[in-house]
Amino acid sequence: MPSFEAVGRSFEAADPLALWLKAAQLMWMPWLLATQTMMLPEGRTRTLPNASSPQQEAPTA
Repeated sequence: MPSFEAVGRSFEAADPLALWLKAAQLMWMPWLLATQTMMLPEGRTRTLPNASSPQQEAPTA
């Protein structure tokens, strides 16, 4: 069982701002991807990109 000091150090190491930012990003990602898909021009297919890696798309010729 860890001591109170060890538990306190582990909480100091955790960055609450980074945790909050990641949670906000995960919450908004589906809405942002859907909006991005709706803004595509009419000629492109309107399929939702992969949510795990939205930046990696196939190059268009």
